[in-house]
Amino acid sequence: MTSASAGASLKRRLSGLILATGLVAAGMASLVHALVAYRSETLRLGHELDRAALLYGPAVTEALWVFDESLVRALLGGMVRSPELAWAAVAEEKGIVAEEGERPASERWLRRVPLSRELRGVEQKLGELLLAGDEAAPPRAAVDSLLVTLPVSLGVLFFLALTILGFLSRQVSRPLAEAVAHLEAFDLEKGGGELALGRRRYGDELDILVESFNELGARLRSAYRTRLEAEASLERVLAEREVLVKELYHRTRNNMQVLISLLALEKAGLSDEAAIAAFESIEGRIASMSLVHRLLYESRDLVALDLADYVRERGEEAARRAETQGRSARLRFDLESIETSVDIAIPFGLVLGELLDEAFRNLGQGGRGLVRVSLSRLGDEGAELVVERPGGGGQGGETGGVGGGDAAGDVAGAAAGGFGSEIVAALVAEQLHGRLSRETAGEGGFRSRVGFSLVQYEPRL
Repeated sequence: MTSASAGASLKRRLSGLILATGLVAAGMASLVHALVAYRSETLRLGHELDRAALLYGPAVTEALWVFDESLVRALLGGMVRSPELAWAAVAEEKGIVAEEGERPASERWLRRVPLSRELRGVEQKLGELLLAGDEAAPPRAAVDSLLVTLPVSLGVLFFLALTILGFLSRQVSRPLAEAVAHLEAFDLEKGGGELALGRRRYGDELDILVESFNELGARLRSAYRTRLEAEASLERVLAEREVLVKELYHRTRNNMQVLISLLALEKAGLSDEAAIAAFESIEGRIASMSLVHRLLYESRDLVALDLADYVRERGEEAARRAETQGRSARLRFDLESIETSVDIAIPFGLVLGELLDEAFRNLGQGGRGLVRVSLSRLGDEGAELVVERPGGGGQGGETGGVGGGDAAGDVAGAAAGGFGSEIVAALVAEQLHGRLSRETAGEGGFRSRVGFSLVQYEPRL
């Protein structure tokens, strides 16, 4: 909203408020004046009825006493000629004997005056004098008052509205429009002068608002400069941290590759099959951890990696290694993308490596076959890894662990598999907080399932 539209909007709202309030006030004042006129006319009408009763009551009594009906009618006619009286009548026990004027529709303005005469000490009741005032007089007086006071009230209202609007325009709406214009031009980067209203200082709410705004603007500019400095410092720290973390992952992976190379050199001088198998198992475990650090090094945030990418690369690496040992297997993946931290990825990788080694050993020397690997979520907080080497027959039941190869496997593979079973069981139970199960999958085949939690650790970064 621009400063001009803000001032116009405020003026319209103030005008509407003043006019609405003034109309209500004028209407209420006129209504009160009309009610006062109505009440005054009602009291005056009652007073006139009392005066007529005192004035004509004795004369009507004497006329009834002498049974002069013409005199009674003459007296009643004189009464109704008064503008305040609309009807006059004389009633006896048998009913009305004489009346003048228009009989009222209701008895609201009816006054009953008993007529009696004392005879020999005994009060003789002669009848009643009935007097009715003009019913239209009080409402007529109220309407006349309203017709007079309402135009006067509206004229006064118009004059006051113009005066108040002029004052508010000079003292409120224009200064507020200037304040809005200053707010629109306010810029934290470019700064700007202090807000000043084009009027004399009164020390009122607007002046206090201006002082508060100027103080707030100074604080905001200072906080903005501080934030820019903090952001620049934070960006430098984050850049340094990223470099350090990448260097850490890179050096860790390089060190592990050096360990693998040293183990390969030592293995080359061995002739014992069991020792060679042990060295190869150690190389595979180091390779599992090294792959975690490489994927973290290549990840976008250096904190989480995708287990699906890890499983695919680790499986292909294990297949290439098995081919060097005379085993050939086709890998089939069914992987769901699951991101996790290094705390879960390292024990997961070790477990996966052991299960893949077992699957390839299960093929036997010179064997060929299929190895299935699947990864899927279990709800919002868990996941399941399945490594399967299908056989040729039906399925059996759960055996509760990871074995060291089939009965025809070589002695070195069986020895390495026994130690691998202990590693897998320990990692699944203590670090992955999960459950490991083993099923037969046809004749000579097996299926290993690992269910584990994804929310064991709080984020480190």
